[in-house]
Amino acid sequence: MTRSASHRRGLHRYTLRASVLVGIAVAAGCSFLVDVDTLTGGGGGGGAGDAMGPPKDGDSSDSDRSSDSGSAGPVFVNISTAMPVNAVNFDIDAPVGAQADDLLIAVIYVDKAESKITFPAGWQVQDYFPLCGSAAVWAYRVILPTDERVYHFAATVASSLEALVLVAYRGVHKLAPLDGVAQRTSFGMTRIYTSPGIESRAPNEMLVMLAINDGGENATWVTPDGMIARNNFGIISVFDEMRPTAGPTGPRSAIAPSGTYCGAADLLLLRPPTG
Repeated sequence: MTRSASHRRGLHRYTLRASVLVGIAVAAGCSFLVDVDTLTGGGGGGGAGDAMGPPKDGDSSDSDRSSDSGSAGPVFVNISTAMPVNAVNFDIDAPVGAQADDLLIAVIYVDKAESKITFPAGWQVQDYFPLCGSAAVWAYRVILPTDERVYHFAATVASSLEALVLVAYRGVHKLAPLDGVAQRTSFGMTRIYTSPGIESRAPNEMLVMLAINDGGENATWVTPDGMIARNNFGIISVFDEMRPTAGPTGPRSAIAPSGTYCGAADLLLLRPPTG
């Protein structure tokens, strides 16, 4: 996939607020490799900076003040993004307000299919998407008190377009945070990415959708019905929805902001602590 100079952007980082149901959609370019290795900094943090420390009772940070903060199930904390250019080492800040015992979901996109993504020890790679010359992967971990405020990932090949998102949720089961993941669905050239429904086995679970669009920098996705957009980063976006009762979720569809590209979509359910 060839890109013009205007398609290449510098490093951008920002944080946005969000709510709870998570799914992943990817629009881009064939397969890439994923590896889990131990990098310096242990536990997925690393570099200089303060450790997360133990969870804080009664935390009242701005990122945790939301209409669903009193829910019995998982709640959205915050999200952070980064957009390197031609890099093989990726640094991304932890979402503002994230702390020990929160769940982190990482989504990484590269526009070189041959690139091999390396996750530090402690990350669980859940799915990767072979696209049409590019690729994406997502993984998760529960934050440890020793995690530092910057997370490091690596690729074997630099890409002209790379994007990372970290999203944090609080009130998720620490030992088994995922109740289920809908089977990965791949698409040809399209703007509409639909993931089949998934069965929620307990009340107060969070449904999450992650969306990736190769041509979507600084653009806005059409949010799936019933979900909340946690950011509109364009290339990678996150949507979620609280499920107050158990049962089938039904399918979810996200519409990419521009053009038609190869893509894929996942839905996943986050378990509450007692689920």
